[in-house]
Amino acid sequence: MKQYILPIAILIWGAPLWAQQLPHRSNLFTDASFIWNPAMTASWNFMEFGANYRQQWLGFNEAPRTATAGIQFPFVSANMSVGGYLMHDEVGPLAFNSGAVSYSYKVRFNRGYGGQLAIGVTGSFGQYRFDGAQALATDPNDALLLDGRSTAVQPNFGTGLYYTSRSGDDYEENFFFAGLAANQLLASDLTFGNPANLRRALHANALLGARFHSSAGFAEPALWVRYAAENVLHATLNFRYEMEEAFWAGLSYSTDQSVGLQAGFILTGGFFQDGQLRTGVQGTYNIGQLGGFQGAGMECYIAYRFAL
Repeated sequence: MKQYILPIAILIWGAPLWAQQLPHRSNLFTDASFIWNPAMTASWNFMEFGANYRQQWLGFNEAPRTATAGIQFPFVSANMSVGGYLMHDEVGPLAFNSGAVSYSYKVRFNRGYGGQLAIGVTGSFGQYRFDGAQALATDPNDALLLDGRSTAVQPNFGTGLYYTSRSGDDYEENFFFAGLAANQLLASDLTFGNPANLRRALHANALLGARFHSSAGFAEPALWVRYAAENVLHATLNFRYEMEEAFWAGLSYSTDQSVGLQAGFILTGGFFQDGQLRTGVQGTYNIGQLGGFQGAGMECYIAYRFAL
């Protein structure tokens, strides 16, 4: 199986005509969506820091793995938020380490009762590493099998918009939300040494959803659509129910025929005082023809949230 990892990795990272280059967005890590849309940075009135680990294709050796840690903080009186995250993503001989900061400014209409529009920007710095010693290929003379490690360091930036029909201090009412963002706007080449160069491509995503409150909690259907230049389109429909300060559960379906199930617990009071600890897990499986080859995927998430 390992002899196929290099071609798969190159398709994912180096060929914008065939696959997205940025890590797959998690449906479990919904409260850290600012990683994909900076306008969603701390869109509510509480601080949160958390971590996430995702393992895909458990049937493969050296399958894709992504780890993320981030923090978000709203400056409520100033109508703005800041955030930052660290990310490590690895696919066989290819690895990506990055750090980013984000900023979001919120414009409220009619004191929030007419909605809120957030405008966000993000700047990042990433290190890409290709380790030829870890790569296996059917052709031992393949020019992509470099000797030792090669690295490339590149900056990047992104921007986004996020609208909610209620403001950040009025989220206990029914509301809908929509977002649009573009990432990796500096679509320059990464030079590891000819011919092993990777061309980065523009990425974009769109979000549309709603939250319906009841006396005990809320239900939230949402649709995420992701685009990678050129002509790579992927969509995920997600449904989540959360009983406030107790638990949440969700179901998702993606256009690549992947199904996801998630569940999480919310711990409050005692040691956590006015905050809450949120921890969850998610399992995914492709119900299409690729399911038997990819195997299942898993993900875990933990975060601490504190109201301001």
